[in-house]
Amino acid sequence: MKTFLITITMALFSLIGNSQQIDIKIPSNKSSHFSIPKNAVTIIAWTKIKAGSEQKVMKATKLMMDKIRKNEPRCLIFEAHQGETAPGLVLFYEVFADEAAFENHQQATYVQDWFDAIEGFTTMEMNVNRMTNFNTH
Repeated sequence: MKTFLITITMALFSLIGNSQQIDIKIPSNKSSHFSIPKNAVTIIAWTKIKAGSEQKVMKATKLMMDKIRKNEPRCLIFEAHQGETAPGLVLFYEVFADEAAFENHQQATYVQDWFDAIEGFTTMEMNVNRMTNFNTH
């Protein structure tokens, strides 16, 4: 299978410090293009978890993600990632179809249940950033 190399430069603000380059091989028959609706709400959020708490946070996160995928059809993307080069870093990438979908997500009991489940396992508050897609301007 043919692959092409994409170089991704990541800078997670002050959490990681310097930008790091990661090479990822993606099958050439896979599209990486996804059209974000004009009214979409995009969130990038992160926190750091205490050493030794990774499994507890991962279990709570997977449970929440399952509930989001079952109950929020207008949540277009909800992905959680853990840091390889920044141990303890947990990063969320979320895209909601519109403001109403985002508000619905924020009010969901399972989201609050997740915050309750990870309480005491983080070393910083959740840093939430609302993003604007370049293609909507």
